Amino acid sequence: MLTFHGKEYPFKIGGITAGANVGVSKMSATGEVYDLKDISKFPGIYTKLDVGIALGGGVGGLRLKNENGVIMRLESRTQGLQLNVGSSSGITITME
Repeated sequence: MLTFHGKEYPFKIGGITAGANVGVSKMSATGEVYDLKDISKFPGIYTKLDVGIALGGGVGGLRLKNENGVIMRLESRTQGLQLNVGSSSGITITME
């Protein structure tokens, strides 16, 4: 769920492009979105900005950016997570 200007927008993460490898048995993520001026700029293909951060205890972090310049910083708590987003691949975000 994305909260933007006081309104909530459901979205999906999926449509993994070539080269990305995701295997999740259970995942919960929270984070912040930067440089979002219009909700229509949120969906897109997000690629990795920097290396994922392992925070221990099943907690990890990742910064992603889409073709519209929107940046997502996510912290996830997972069980059975494997997330590998190569430099030329990405994760597709779509609005529900």
